Amino acid sequence: MKVAIIGACNVGTALATSIARGGHDVLITSRDPDDAASAAAASGARVVESTAAAASEADVIIPAVGFADLGEVASEIADAA
Repeated sequence: MKVAIIGACNVGTALATSIARGGHDVLITSRDPDDAASAAAASGARVVESTAAAASEADVIIPAVGFADLGEVASEIADAA
């Protein structure tokens, strides 16, 4: 299963690590490309350049962002999901 993690801070990285260990293909994205790269290196996930691209590839989408950012994420993935 392909799982997209939107957000690459502590929670996103921890989720990506656990899900990748479970044998799933994990996509990770962040508004900060360096954060996404670090999270991918630590977890075994694959960096995707945009939230919409991650959502369009994934079977499951997990937003790992703060509550204040959920509206923006929802707008970015609305057409892909």
